Amino acid sequence: YQFYENEKLRSSGDSISGMGWKYLSYFKNGIIKDSSFRTYKSDNYYRYQYFENGELCSKTKFDIDSNSLVKSDFDINGHLTSIKRLSTSVTIEAQFPGDSFAWSKYLQRNLDVTIPSRNGAPNGRYTVNLNFVVESDGSISDVSTENNPGYGTKEEAIRIMRISPKWKPAIQNGHTVKYLARQKITFVVN
Repeated sequence: YQFYENEKLRSSGDSISGMGWKYLSYFKNGIIKDSSFRTYKSDNYYRYQYFENGELCSKTKFDIDSNSLVKSDFDINGHLTSIKRLSTSVTIEAQFPGDSFAWSKYLQRNLDVTIPSRNGAPNGRYTVNLNFVVESDGSISDVSTENNPGYGTKEEAIRIMRISPKWKPAIQNGHTVKYLARQKITFVVN
């Protein structure tokens, strides 16, 4: 659990015994900002994001059976503004540009690995699980996390993803397509 200076809950994460996990984050006024759930049995993933007034901003569902992600966006008044369906099953997955060491080199040059220790993290490993969309032109959008190990790691992982160079887009049936990608970033404090 993490708290704001006013002692209101900022975020919480729990494992639901044998069923999956849930993660919640809150605005300073106590209203839920983001909620994510994953079930172990079906491996489905659900995420709901809210405006500060409590209205639903977006809902996302990953369905393992259809290998697709559906994201619905809403305006501040609760009206549906868009629906996006993303494929997670493609001929060639999206990839970070360069050789097999390019992603590691990018992290070494750009990731601030001192973030957790500067924020008081005890010794250990802090892994952030990122979800993001690689657009058909290779640009990155809709960066989010499935978890928050704390100590500033979530924010730093999101930052490093948002400034990433364009990726090689996914290919399906000879065409570049939008693709839901996942990436882990691990911080080590010792």
